[in-house]
Amino acid sequence: MSIWDEFRQADDRFKFETPGDAIAGTITGLRVATMPDNTRIPQLTIKRDDGTESSVLASQSQLQRKLAALDPQAGQRIAISFTHVEQLQGGKTMKHFDIALKPADASTPQPAAANAGAPSTSAADLI
Repeated sequence: MSIWDEFRQADDRFKFETPGDAIAGTITGLRVATMPDNTRIPQLTIKRDDGTESSVLASQSQLQRKLAALDPQAGQRIAISFTHVEQLQGGKTMKHFDIALKPADASTPQPAAANAGAPSTSAADLI
């Protein structure tokens, strides 16, 4: 075994790059990641239906707020969809997300409020 083995592994981080990008599965882990600038960001590990695990860094403020409101826990099913980008003053942008969470002991998903004008990508449809 080489010291470089862990660095050869494929990146398992799911990135929301284009509106419509979505991930769904069972939450297998929750932690707080500390970034190089010492900011603390929530990180979820999600096991998809095909068995692969991906990590999701909730670095976007809108995503953090919605996740905090839903309080997801390990064992629950979650679906997160990147719906659209809002143009803000000063040339800044904000990504918007639709999140659905199914409690481990319930059959009905609990969707977060969707944003007006967002594409029809619904996280509830992915759960």
